[in-house]
Amino acid sequence: MTEQAYIDTSKAALDNMRQQGTTIRALADDQRAILARQIEPWVNQKAAEIEAKGMPGKKPLTRFVEISVEKGARPAHKYVIK
Repeated sequence: MTEQAYIDTSKAALDNMRQQGTTIRALADDQRAILARQIEPWVNQKAAEIEAKGMPGKKPLTRFVEISVEKGARPAHKYVIK
C-alpha cells in the first residue's frame, strides 16, 4: 500500500466510524504519551510472539517506527522494542 493510499484508507475508516455514530476524540500530547507508555509492554509481547513463530518481529516494528518518524510522525513516546 502506498503512503497516500494508507492515508486515504485511514481517513475513510474514520469517516465511516463517525457515520456510524462513533465519537472520535483527539488526545493531548501528554495523554498520547501516557497511552503509548502503557501499551509498550504489549508491543514487545507481540514482537516476541512473532519471533517465537520463527518470523522477524522486532526488526520490522523498529523499522516501522523509524520510517514513521522519517515521514514526519511525532511519536508521543519512543518505543524500545526489546
